Amino acid sequence: MPMSITFVQAKDNRWFCPDDGCDYTTDKIGYLRKHVGRHHDFRITSVSSWYLTKEQKKSLKNKADRERNRRNSKKKQRQLFDIDTALCRGVFGCEDPILLCKKSSIPTAGNGVFANTDIRKGDVITVYSGERVDEKPKCPEYVIQLQDGSYLFGNSDRQVGNGLGSFINRLSAKKNCEFV
Repeated sequence: MPMSITFVQAKDNRWFCPDDGCDYTTDKIGYLRKHVGRHHDFRITSVSSWYLTKEQKKSLKNKADRERNRRNSKKKQRQLFDIDTALCRGVFGCEDPILLCKKSSIPTAGNGVFANTDIRKGDVITVYSGERVDEKPKCPEYVIQLQDGSYLFGNSDRQVGNGLGSFINRLSAKKNCEFV
């Protein structure tokens, strides 16, 4: 039979899970009822409101911070994607791609590039596939200038095995990637 317990509500109308190892809080008693039923095998028998002192609030916050840090330290972070990964998983038509290239939801925008996995700062996600030319092409839409002064005329169509760099907006006001 599940254990019965009384729940308390803090001054700021937050409900706290009574389990010492859990830092779950919510502003709705119904959510707390579901949480403890699913995760702790508790059953609510009564509900009461009372005010926490500053010391009690600080203690609860410290407990929650310690638990959050403990859980986060257990998570293993993957290695950053490097150029070799980008050449395998950052191209059109590959299995388990980093990026997807599909029709954009923006009217008249054509194809867009979308993340298919979590991307971390420093990841190399794709390559800019295309033809290297010495003179700037007349259509600048898929062109990027290289450091040596030559130009890379990127693909305007998706091609299996080629990178998706030419489909990423370089002139966007919200730049969230860098061409290297």
